[in-house]
Amino acid sequence: MLTQKTTITLLFLALFLPMQAQVTIFPEVDKVKNSRRIEIVKVELTDEFTIIDFYYAPIRTENSTVGEWICVSNKYYITPAKMDMRKYLIMAKNVSICPKSTKVITTQREDITYQLYFPPLETGIYKIDIIEKKSGGTNFYGVHINNQRDRNAPDSVPYRNQVAFMKYFYTHKDRLDKIEGLWKLDIRQQHFFYHDRYAEDLTTEPQVVAIMKKGNLFITYGEHGNNRDEYFRKLTGKKGYFFRKKIPEVESEASGYIVFGNPNQFFIKYILPDRLAHYYLLKDYMPGDKLYEIAKYTRIPVENPIIKTNLLEIKKDSIK
Repeated sequence: MLTQKTTITLLFLALFLPMQAQVTIFPEVDKVKNSRRIEIVKVELTDEFTIIDFYYAPIRTENSTVGEWICVSNKYYITPAKMDMRKYLIMAKNVSICPKSTKVITTQREDITYQLYFPPLETGIYKIDIIEKKSGGTNFYGVHINNQRDRNAPDSVPYRNQVAFMKYFYTHKDRLDKIEGLWKLDIRQQHFFYHDRYAEDLTTEPQVVAIMKKGNLFITYGEHGNNRDEYFRKLTGKKGYFFRKKIPEVESEASGYIVFGNPNQFFIKYILPDRLAHYYLLKDYMPGDKLYEIAKYTRIPVENPIIKTNLLEIKKDSIK
């Protein structure tokens, strides 16, 4: 029913890109001239490249000897919408450049994803055309993209490893809110379809995150001090907390309320935006499907970092 767990994990990790990258997942497109079933999955802007991921699903046949051949033109280019500022294809991954071709078996679920690399875009371009022009080619006009590399990054903290975080939390242990500290984060995903039937859970790789109070909010940081663009807020007059995470890749947010299992563990369940669900599920996604994430936070005990130095060696392979 679903793509394999390893594929979901790779897609999940692919969102955690270098700070200078801007990513758009399943961008809005004004107009498509497409003789095949090809979709834009992701547009990623870096200082070196504009990288576009495509998803190709051929028409199914029952004849095992029949397949479809696909290639991309070396004259493929991108340009700011309604301008003639052509940036031509540099290289392709997982697909051939014509006249060579890649065969796709149509009797199997052998949909493919491939990447095209173009020169980088200048800041301030928010809509591009992706033009192939060959006979039967695929052209996308008015592709809306995130291109705000001049946007101020969310504040990080001056703690760049788990040792530094542990020292901070140990020093302030008598003044911490119960939600502050170092936590092991495990995330499961549930795919709901066909009137609330759901498929197997899919599990992402565990992470170590820090939660620290800043003003009236509790901000989460990665183990190297990067702001994760999410926060907790204590509910007025109640003991609970509200959670919200920004997802700029799809220009949206996800939110939920936390539930404590015990003082050292809590859970959050929230629904992902449709475009992000489509990205994770890809060929298993149908309009109307819902993808939930269930986040489990397990406290990492705060120990004296001078005496308990061995407890600071919290690697990913030791928290599975």
